Amino acid sequence: MHSPFFRTAIVLLLALLAAGPATAQEARSTILGTVSDAQGAVVSGASVTITNRDTNETRCVTTSPPGYYEVPFLIPGRHRVAAELAGFKKTVRGPVDLGVGGSSLEINLALEVGNVVESVTVTGEAPLLETTTASYGSIIPRQQIIDLPIRWMNPMTLMELSPGMVSRGDPASTQPWQTSALSNIKTMGSGSAAINEITIDGATVVGKDRQVGYIPNLDSVGEFKMELMNFDVSTGHSSGAFVNMSTKSGTNRYHALFLCSLAFAQQTRTPLPVPDIPGYKTLKADFHMHTIFSDSNVWPTVRVEEAWRDGLDVIAITDYAELEHSRYKDDGKIEAGRAYAIARPVAQQLGIILVPAVEIEKTTPAAPAHFNALFVSDPAAINNPDLMTALRAAKAQNAFVFWDHPGWGVPKAEWFPHIAAAYDEKLFSGMEIYNRRRFYPETYPWISEKKLTMFANSDVHEPMSPQSGGKLRPITLVFARAADLAGVREALDAHRTAAWADGQLWGAEEQLRPLLERAITLENPELSARPGSSIMLRLRNSSAIPFKYRIKAPAWLTTEDNTLAAEAISLLRGSVAKTAPAGEQRVALELEVTNAWVGPGRNLTARIPLSLTVK
Repeated sequence: MHSPFFRTAIVLLLALLAAGPATAQEARSTILGTVSDAQGAVVSGASVTITNRDTNETRCVTTSPPGYYEVPFLIPGRHRVAAELAGFKKTVRGPVDLGVGGSSLEINLALEVGNVVESVTVTGEAPLLETTTASYGSIIPRQQIIDLPIRWMNPMTLMELSPGMVSRGDPASTQPWQTSALSNIKTMGSGSAAINEITIDGATVVGKDRQVGYIPNLDSVGEFKMELMNFDVSTGHSSGAFVNMSTKSGTNRYHALFLCSLAFAQQTRTPLPVPDIPGYKTLKADFHMHTIFSDSNVWPTVRVEEAWRDGLDVIAITDYAELEHSRYKDDGKIEAGRAYAIARPVAQQLGIILVPAVEIEKTTPAAPAHFNALFVSDPAAINNPDLMTALRAAKAQNAFVFWDHPGWGVPKAEWFPHIAAAYDEKLFSGMEIYNRRRFYPETYPWISEKKLTMFANSDVHEPMSPQSGGKLRPITLVFARAADLAGVREALDAHRTAAWADGQLWGAEEQLRPLLERAITLENPELSARPGSSIMLRLRNSSAIPFKYRIKAPAWLTTEDNTLAAEAISLLRGSVAKTAPAGEQRVALELEVTNAWVGPGRNLTARIPLSLTVK
């Protein structure tokens, strides 16, 4: 009688034997088939040679007694297949295109009786079908990858070209360094939880939380294959699609690639005209961004060039005071204030006002505590593990400190205990109401209640793409007496700022009203019309800010709600009622701007004088 241990061991051994060898994800492919004579009888012992046309690499096998051959582990590309045997003419097929991702191509060869020095070459046939597997998908060959206008030169976007795929991510977020949108391309009907398996040369690039962890350079991709259903056991562990890319290998021909960098291609400045207001210059600013000296991959001078390109006047590079957060702390000279020193000469050349700054990053029991300190003179002195001590060190340098992204890391922004303590001690004077892509409505009332300076900043970590199609980074408008460091500092201390982001504008009425009045001009202020007719007003908006509006007018004059497009002339259509009073009517059209806010729930308003003669 056997012991329980022995019986358990037998069961485990049988389970392992039944499981068989595990099949790995394979990027290489196989050519197989049979060799027969002209009458269809199988030919045993024939020599089959497969040659890679790009590299001249050859593989030789001999057909088995049933006339069968199989050549695995072939690099994707163009191949030629030849069969020969004494007493028969040599038969050549090809070139044939061998796909990526463990595909098998069946090529059957027929030998004709004759001298072996004679050959029969078969070319120009219809494309061969893969008949050895039941998987369904599509292949994008190398030439199409070269010819197609791929967005951002990102090969992962090729997934969207396959039938049955749908993108649930942000189309604008498909740069090669952004993986969130690409991780949300799904097969139709697979549900939001479905995930794709993506491999490069057989190795997976799907990492933590099923996010795409690596995106190759487009020029390095040789072929792209996607399978949508009926996977074999090597790829069937994914509930979405299976994507396999092969990278290019060396060939017998010389190739050259000319790369034009994004920085070289984008050496033009996009102006962002925003009118000055009486007594002040309107400066466009971004006071929150990162470089390699914190947790970014961007060199400091690039931040200056991006700001110049995007039409800004003022920036602050706010790398963390805590140098241990730098990704490159072990690879280079990472020290406080170095980003400012590197960026300053370029800023001076491009006319960008560069504010020396750091970000203070701490964690408290209530919430993350992040503050930006501007106009610092000794950033190293602010690096202290205690929040209040770091803030006091910033105050000792007469820095201007504001609270960053107050709702980050928590369900909702609150006036947390550490915020109350810092405010009571007058350790900060401003706050972001908009950060990156998020507005914090619960914080907006605190601006007037606490007498804080408002900010809208990008907090950008990744490289910033050129702005287009009205998509702008968040911008802080600074109403300064002079366009220099001293003017910026005086404006911040006096709370003369406005926040401009996502097509919305927040600010004090005393600055936004004159800005609106200087931005908008009625080009035909004197009109005549008959009762019951229509009129068209030409409104010019000279600013880069589009204004959505509705009009309040006398009862006998009706108008439509619309938008004054940025840097354009828009038509305001109106109808004159049949009951309109005759003669010259001096009308003050009250323009309510529905995307400009001068307080919680309060829109900016202005008056447009119109002289309308009703005949």
